[in-house]
Amino acid sequence: MSLTGAGTRFIDMAVQLWAALQRVVTSPISSAPPIRENNTLNDNDGTITHSPEVLQLLGELRGARESDAVIAADLAQAEAVMADLTAQRGRLQGQLSASEQALASSGALPEGPFPEESAISDVDRRIRVAKSRVSLISGKLAESRANVERSQKSLRGAFGQFITGRLTEVRARYRATALALRDIYAEQMA
Repeated sequence: MSLTGAGTRFIDMAVQLWAALQRVVTSPISSAPPIRENNTLNDNDGTITHSPEVLQLLGELRGARESDAVIAADLAQAEAVMADLTAQRGRLQGQLSASEQALASSGALPEGPFPEESAISDVDRRIRVAKSRVSLISGKLAESRANVERSQKSLRGAFGQFITGRLTEVRARYRATALALRDIYAEQMA
């Protein structure tokens, strides 16, 4: 393999690795290509090589994203419950208004509280609890999103270090090969 071919192959591998990293960072569940841990440039069969640190950070990012998805689903469910309770309160308030108007049109005064009033106070209590739940889950979700961001930044840093290390390795191999070729050429010309 020529030196130009090795450099091009390394660049192609780096581009593939970067594309896989971007898919992992931007999707909740990664569909990245197969991963192997060895760090050789020879005999690349199309799989992408990673450093062990990158593999660990990829696992942490996947875990953080899965946890974030669970919390987001809990938040959506809590918001749906709160919306249902708010709609139920609106219906009860409408029934109470209708009962008050019916009583007012008959000319009688109420003997006691309307049944809807106790139901409204019960629904109001449930709405307060639901709002507290939504608030708590929103806080957890914010923490989870911050954790995902930290994991992404760590992964980008580790990936940058990995690529820098690989580039240094390729440059060293290239220099050694170039010096060897220069010596061979000098021997041939002598």
